[in-house]
Amino acid sequence: MTFLRRLLLVGWVIGTTACLPQVIPPTPTPLPSTPTPTSTPTYAPLSATDVLNAEYLLLDFGGNLRTIRLSDGTYQSGNDPTQPDFWSVRLGEMMAFGDLNGDGLGDAVATIAENYGGTGVFVNLVALLNENGLPRHVASYFIDDRPILNSLTIQEEVVHLAATIHGPNDPGCCPTQPVTRDLRLVNNNLMLIRATSQTPGGQERRIDLEEPTDNATLSTKTLRLRGRVSIAPFENTLRYRLTTAQGTTLLVGPLMVEAPDPGAPGTFEATLDLQNLPGGLYYLEIADLSAADGSILALIMVRLNLP
Repeated sequence: MTFLRRLLLVGWVIGTTACLPQVIPPTPTPLPSTPTPTSTPTYAPLSATDVLNAEYLLLDFGGNLRTIRLSDGTYQSGNDPTQPDFWSVRLGEMMAFGDLNGDGLGDAVATIAENYGGTGVFVNLVALLNENGLPRHVASYFIDDRPILNSLTIQEEVVHLAATIHGPNDPGCCPTQPVTRDLRLVNNNLMLIRATSQTPGGQERRIDLEEPTDNATLSTKTLRLRGRVSIAPFENTLRYRLTTAQGTTLLVGPLMVEAPDPGAPGTFEATLDLQNLPGGLYYLEIADLSAADGSILALIMVRLNLP
């Protein structure tokens, strides 16, 4: 091939190539980014060590609220029990662990005993919430002076306590009245929702409420009460009380029991008018109170939702 023909052929190829459409590869569409999964922080359940070394808000020897920190379950102010500034605080051996407020974290309850230098040893039930893995004392419930503690558990956010406390005629050294106490943490308050006791003969004194049921939503503002007692109360009279979630009493009055004989099992029924109350959450308490000292012999409490 002559040089001139080669030159013409190369020029034709270049020209033809220049006339071809230019193919531009498509820009790839970016895939949507996958968000980084977030998870709720988890914290270890409270332990016995946490409870033994937590801070507690207690009434001191002068009746003032003070925050103290236990060290291995103990605290002491003053060295001489005969002096007015003496205050000895000791955590009891009985503890229980579980969820108290429905947040899924491991909370705790325990008993704490206080002595001011005399013979009295005043025992409270204390509730500690798990806040970011640390204990916070939020509520106390007085049990008795020198009670005998039998059991303590947490089940389904309810604290169950069994103890032997003083009856009206018991000497300080020797309580003889077996009782149970069921408590629920409400607005950082240990609210008593059921209580029972035993007679000297060993019979259980108990109130069962058939209507309304716990956490019932009423369709009207007329409340029907219906239930039974294992032992008819003094003068066949119970006490009803309706409170707010903060503990403010709105209604209180007597509730008569029908029983064939004094001290026999009986029933009660009544209707309460709630027309003047706004809608919301309320607590209904029915109690058998001791005629001797006003202490609780039996009690039942339920939550009510008013329209």
